[in-house]
Amino acid sequence: MRAFNRDCPRGIMWGKDKTDADADGGLKKAQVSGGKKCIALNMSIQETLRGKQMTPVYNPYDQEFVRLVRNGGPDANGQIAERSVSDGAGNPCRSCLKDIPESAEMLILAARPFPSLQPYAETGPIFLCADECSPWDGQGVPPVLRSSPDYLLKAYSEDDRIIYGTGKIVTTGDLNDYALALLERSNVAYVDVRSARNNCFQTRITRTR
Repeated sequence: MRAFNRDCPRGIMWGKDKTDADADGGLKKAQVSGGKKCIALNMSIQETLRGKQMTPVYNPYDQEFVRLVRNGGPDANGQIAERSVSDGAGNPCRSCLKDIPESAEMLILAARPFPSLQPYAETGPIFLCADECSPWDGQGVPPVLRSSPDYLLKAYSEDDRIIYGTGKIVTTGDLNDYALALLERSNVAYVDVRSARNNCFQTRITRTR
């Protein structure tokens, strides 16, 4: 798919002619802008990209991995998860995306939220409820992202590489809007949310589950 052209309106792509547009699949309606032919995206795609139909989805951690470590399997470092007790503050479970209640047992383990080893596949500590919990399936920003004043957001490409220039610490109130802005970009596959202070992985934001 062609890059956006600075002479074309937002959400418009450019090509040589109508035939060229159709070859891209779902593109239509050529128009002239700044002396170049611009091709408007299909309206349903355009609206989705602009966030009119798209709602960011906040995903729980991979449930296969969660079940594995709860049953005594190895974490991302090949070790058994440590067991501890939550003090009720600052212990977010990456499965239910809620704070682990005070006095409840919790697991501390290493996680690498990427499919394979590569330079950008960061590994770090996460917490999980020791007992089974319901993975987050709610709408909007989950509870674990409401307890800190700000978070670090970074966008990634389809090959799981950081897209430079997207990393930004945003306030909790601006988190959803910034995630939307990143997901509007055609080169963004997903957005990761991390602690603004300790860089711990919190959750992954996608367009769809």
